[in-house]
Amino acid sequence: MPSIVVSARSGAPSETAADTRVVPLFEGEKLDEPHLQALVDLGEARPGLKKVAVDHEDAPGGGRRRVLLAGLGKREELDAEKARVAASAVAGRAKELGAVSLSWASPDASVADALVEGTLLSLYTFDRFKSKPDEENGNGPGGIESLEIAGDGVDAAGVEHAAATATAQNAARDLQNLPANVADPTFLATRAEEIATHHDALALEVLDRKDIESRGMGAFAAVAQGSDAEPKLIVLRYTGGTSGPHLGFVGKAVTFDTGGISLKPSGKMSEMKFDMSGGAAVLESMD
Repeated sequence: MPSIVVSARSGAPSETAADTRVVPLFEGEKLDEPHLQALVDLGEARPGLKKVAVDHEDAPGGGRRRVLLAGLGKREELDAEKARVAASAVAGRAKELGAVSLSWASPDASVADALVEGTLLSLYTFDRFKSKPDEENGNGPGGIESLEIAGDGVDAAGVEHAAATATAQNAARDLQNLPANVADPTFLATRAEEIATHHDALALEVLDRKDIESRGMGAFAAVAQGSDAEPKLIVLRYTGGTSGPHLGFVGKAVTFDTGGISLKPSGKMSEMKFDMSGGAAVLESMD
């Protein structure tokens, strides 16, 4: 999936250079812009959560641009989860319309990060093994290259953190979706090595079968006997912290769960590759 550039901007949301801007719509509240309020009065734009209406207006630099009116329900009931849901609905509509740049007028500074998460997570697509990427087929990110969260009080650091979190989640989803004959233990160890090379404060240790057995990890070694793929125990250590309690993430990374295979329904067998989801989450959280 192509990466999307995410940014925060203070000032008037309507002054964005994006080709598509998003205006929040709440129940019982009127919009400041008459041409947009007219859509509400006509019933073409509704404030219910996940409702999205489309209008057009003159762009500041000339030409025309889209305006998406995003229903958010009641302002007093707005929270992070509702903001993610609304952002997902908007992203889907923007994708259908062929938007390239998207700018949200943040309805509240406290949910700016949720708007980022909802947008990036909903635009995720896995097309690694397709002959044509999803965006060429009209089913991918829809050509969206940038996302802006605009408004006074928007925390740029919070927006950046949300983008990093959602990007890591999507990277973990990529690992999860890979078939087990590709994402075997050695593949995951290689990914860990890539992550370690990105960050000077990360130290990598990978234990092989001999190391595992010599340390008395009998259960680990026994599970590995069920596969001809060599086992790996991957340890990434963050060395840049100050004194204080240690925090450890532990993720199961069995790349295909064959336990009880004679009892499992064949229709769901492919999902056994997701047994390494915990390990994928831990790996990408370190990047």
